[in-house]
Amino acid sequence: MTDLSRRSLIATGALGAGLAPFLGGGVAEASKPRVAYSRARFLPHRRKRFRVDGPGGRWTARLLEVVDLSPTQAGDDQAFGLVFRAQRRGPEQAAFTVRRHRFAPLTLFLVPTDAAHRSYYAVVNRSS
Repeated sequence: MTDLSRRSLIATGALGAGLAPFLGGGVAEASKPRVAYSRARFLPHRRKRFRVDGPGGRWTARLLEVVDLSPTQAGDDQAFGLVFRAQRRGPEQAAFTVRRHRFAPLTLFLVPTDAAHRSYYAVVNRSS
């Protein structure tokens, strides 16, 4: 049986923290938060199809553009708009889960921008 005491846990933790920078990546790199709602994450997926799940069922929409919210926020990684186009009529505005291969699912509030409910817009604004 292993002797597991508070003192041995603290010593092991201190040793691990001291060795982490030498084991590749270090503590800081391993603990960087991944930003799901960033312009950089969406740009490579322009003109790609996404599966959209939510109220009204499941449908497919293509990400047409990643646009600036305003001229003062041009290119801002934390403030941008997403323009989607569906092949068929989609549901009313709501929060939807958007996903595709090699793209972790996330929730967006999509609003139809035309009477046919085929064009949708989402705003991402994480700027302070």
